[in-house]
Amino acid sequence: MAAVEAAGESWHSPRVPRSVRSRHDPRQVRTASDVFESTGAYRSAQAIIEGVLLVIAILAALFWLPPAWGIAAVIGAAAIELAEMGVWVWYSKRRQATTGAEGLVGAVGVVVTLLDSEGQVRVEGELWRAVSAERVEPGERVVVQGLQSGLTLVVSPLHSSRG
Repeated sequence: MAAVEAAGESWHSPRVPRSVRSRHDPRQVRTASDVFESTGAYRSAQAIIEGVLLVIAILAALFWLPPAWGIAAVIGAAAIELAEMGVWVWYSKRRQATTGAEGLVGAVGVVVTLLDSEGQVRVEGELWRAVSAERVEPGERVVVQGLQSGLTLVVSPLHSSRG
């Protein structure tokens, strides 16, 4: 039994329900805390705890500090929090989000089926219909140049990929 556990398996892993096993390795068992942390319940519980701690901190500042200092501490903390939120909003809006096929321009992909004017390529893990001015063999790398009508990518061979 020690040899089995040393190999990374445990004698009771086949009894674990399939729903809590890892998708990548069926022998690797996820703990209950891993399952809980991957759900929305964890995030909402964390938000509730943070909210309660904030209320406790405000009450502590108002009742344990002298009145003038308590009010100054709450106002100062609110100003710092607003400044922090402003920085994060500015940071998140620095550049526009790119989604969909338009965001693939410049991405590198691999040819799946022969590209003899038209074929298929895999870009960022997804299969796309593609057109190319040159003939490109399966397995060669291509770069996305643009988008044609519909969801067809315009690609060209990435010549540096040839060894």
